[in-house]
Amino acid sequence: MRRFALAAIAAIAFVLPAPAQSTDIDGLLAQLPGVVARYDSKSDLGGVIALENLTLAKKNGDGSADEANKVFIKHAELTGLDGDAILSIFDANRYGAEADQTFKTLVSHLDLKEVSLIVDGKQVISIAGWTVSDWAMKQFWFKPGGADFKAQFASEKEMAAKIIGNLVDSTKIGPSVATGIHFEFDSSAMAAAMMPPGTPMPPAAGPAVYDYAEVTGEGVDRGKWGKLTFKGISGTAPMPPMGSMELSLQDGYWDGIDVSKVLPFMMKGEVPPTEREGLISIGASCANNYNVKIPGIGTMNFPSICTEAVPFVWLIPQHFKADVAGTFTPAPAGEFMAPPSIAKHFTGPMDIGILVETTYDPDAGTGALTHYAIKLGGFGSVDFSVTGGGLELAGLLMLPETYQQTLSLNAARVEVVDEGGLQKFLEMGADMANERAGGQGTPVTADQLKQQAKMGLDMASGMLAGSAEGAALIQAIKDFIDNGGKLTVQANPPAPLKAADFATLAGKPPAEMLAILGISAQHE
Repeated sequence: MRRFALAAIAAIAFVLPAPAQSTDIDGLLAQLPGVVARYDSKSDLGGVIALENLTLAKKNGDGSADEANKVFIKHAELTGLDGDAILSIFDANRYGAEADQTFKTLVSHLDLKEVSLIVDGKQVISIAGWTVSDWAMKQFWFKPGGADFKAQFASEKEMAAKIIGNLVDSTKIGPSVATGIHFEFDSSAMAAAMMPPGTPMPPAAGPAVYDYAEVTGEGVDRGKWGKLTFKGISGTAPMPPMGSMELSLQDGYWDGIDVSKVLPFMMKGEVPPTEREGLISIGASCANNYNVKIPGIGTMNFPSICTEAVPFVWLIPQHFKADVAGTFTPAPAGEFMAPPSIAKHFTGPMDIGILVETTYDPDAGTGALTHYAIKLGGFGSVDFSVTGGGLELAGLLMLPETYQQTLSLNAARVEVVDEGGLQKFLEMGADMANERAGGQGTPVTADQLKQQAKMGLDMASGMLAGSAEGAALIQAIKDFIDNGGKLTVQANPPAPLKAADFATLAGKPPAEMLAILGISAQHE
């Protein structure tokens, strides 16, 4: 069914095989692979072909139409359809010794109304209106179709890379607009389709539904996707047994992506050499008034979520950063799914922040997750970072075989800032302990838990056999427990640690392990 869906979408886009007659729309439709086409009426006035109630149904083995799997288009209007141009692209007999690299316009304007994709008898996609302008293509570097089609490729993997690369390299599309887009699919079935055979299937969860009021694209030019703008996005996704997650987004944009430098290698079925030049670029993006409601948890609102343009080295992002700030409003009393000992600390709107940042240094051969942080008002923040080595450009393609000897841990850091969260976690722990006790015995207090934690740290300090570094580490953590503030724990090994180095740590004394890892802590 998924193959039919892809073929149907391609048919809408008029990516057709060789038609029998270059100027005959009926001849074009008749040549759609694996599809039965029909319509109620047709008009052809002034170069504008209009079809009413066009149906493109999957073809059964006996040649009949499979009405449970089809695309229905209430009104299709094509301006400037050039059947001869289509023939020149998709008919292998039109190819000479060398492919013709002249772009030819297949259709100057395509206007579709009320498009529906039906799979297994269910509508999964509907589009109120879809317009595309200036669809042009050139011949591929391989000959399409024919009995010896697969003989042009050394393997299935090479064939996939070359076909995708050629399709992208041979396509130009002008501005397009789609309105009233509606997706509806079974999230469990989607997950099952993406899992390896034999994987336990997730429980039935119901349909996920997404709606887009409008999506506008500036166009595509041989691997260069122009700016994309969107507005009025909403959706629901099942989260059993809690209910359904809801999301909405007012509007936003994405400045597009450029993969044109990768295409020459894809068309040859080759992996591009690991050079300093970035082969991909991803444009900046921004989404406004983004809301997520999770049943039993609460609602998150982000006034804006923006990212800067992402520069690349070879195929690796050199720098990526997403810094998001908003508000978390817990679910009201009676709906919040946490036990009372936790829920009492979530009674009103709270500031929330999320920061993710990565970097890659091709000269040093290091990659870093420089920030993976979350901040919650009234609690505090946690920020994690890690830097790995052994990522020099020259050796990247050998990593699948050499990672144990090459990759290393260079540094790591955890920074915890307390803004009331430490006391709240101690109170939660005490309340839950008392709830488990059911009123028996002396109630546990938050201060008692604090003292127990410090006693445990003193025991750990004794295991470090008088290590000055270990004592400083333990003391910094105890000071944090007593006074809050900021605690930073770092691992800065004197030399980068590889897989073999970690294998030898287990048999070493704790103090020596700390020295090898370069563990230290600082309290402010």
